[in-house]
Amino acid sequence: MIVKHFDCGWKDVQAVTDQNWIIDTYLQKFINDDSHTILINTTWIKNENDIDQIIKNYYNTFVGADWPSLEDILDDQGIVTEELRNFKETLDIFKNQEMARKYSGYPYVLEYINNNKEIIDNIIIYNLVDPPCELNEILEPIITIGYFPKSKHWIDLHAILVSKYFFVDPGLNSKNLDIPFMCLNGKPQYHRQKIVNKLIDLNLLDKGFVTFGGNPRLTITEEYKPKQGINADPFDAMTLGDIRNWNRHFLNIVTETVWEVEAVNFWSEKIFKPIVGLRPFLVYAPNGAATMLEQHGFKHYCDDFKDIIDLDLRDPNNIPAFLEILSKQPTEYFDKKYSQLSEKIQYNRMRFDQHVVEQLTKIESGYIDY
Repeated sequence: MIVKHFDCGWKDVQAVTDQNWIIDTYLQKFINDDSHTILINTTWIKNENDIDQIIKNYYNTFVGADWPSLEDILDDQGIVTEELRNFKETLDIFKNQEMARKYSGYPYVLEYINNNKEIIDNIIIYNLVDPPCELNEILEPIITIGYFPKSKHWIDLHAILVSKYFFVDPGLNSKNLDIPFMCLNGKPQYHRQKIVNKLIDLNLLDKGFVTFGGNPRLTITEEYKPKQGINADPFDAMTLGDIRNWNRHFLNIVTETVWEVEAVNFWSEKIFKPIVGLRPFLVYAPNGAATMLEQHGFKHYCDDFKDIIDLDLRDPNNIPAFLEILSKQPTEYFDKKYSQLSEKIQYNRMRFDQHVVEQLTKIESGYIDY
């Protein structure tokens, strides 16, 4: 039976309801047996060093080259203006909130397990909504469920959420493809900042639809109703955005939540948007996430543009240069290429539905000790 459940995850959103159903269904074996099993939701479990790195990344993303280093501000080395001091206070509030939410459960979990390890039969950690933490590297032997590297119990909650809640506007079409690409970026992760900066260097911002949450000036005009309440992300995860913009763009550039998509074994609704929205796409990640896509039965587009450029599009560093060439093509090219890729586009859409069925079948079949 489950004798202790540590839950540091999201609260009060629909994704949590679906996550809880998955765990309750998949783990019936442990719920009903005589074992002493510890269940840990690691969604928000981080250690203090991780929080410090988050603070540094956010600071480096938002400030400009003329600002002092974060270390200088925190050390108060005689250069802290009123503006910087206010910014430091904001960072401190953010850090305290993150520490309270993420770090507080971390030592408590370890302490409980160390004090009770003689009577614990199983330690199960699950992570179904966000990239995994490092707790699985500390606790052994354990069972990992969800988005963990090499997990035998990999379950794709985000595919299920998209299948259940994603709104596809009935006006979806590909009749007027006049914008080469779309690259939307919400939270200002470093890899997103990197590609946006490169697009700026190549003067491509006015060629495609580009946004970046770290720069309020990088937005696009949209008129639509976001679908909120499914997860805790402030950005709209469950629609294609303004369907007029979506219908105009040819190629979707996916910048996932994490950079190392395959190494972390994590993706989100972001990778499924162009699939359900019927667009070819490239993943801005090492290897273009091509192997992971293939492992789950999807077809990638890394080899489909040899007609205009001889670059390996599995290498994310080549994507900006490719977009520069793509943006020089006449609009007739987009129509022609879309037609050439239509069979693959339709296959991936069909494969998505199959993928969801496979995930649900696995969940409902229950835990199997592989």
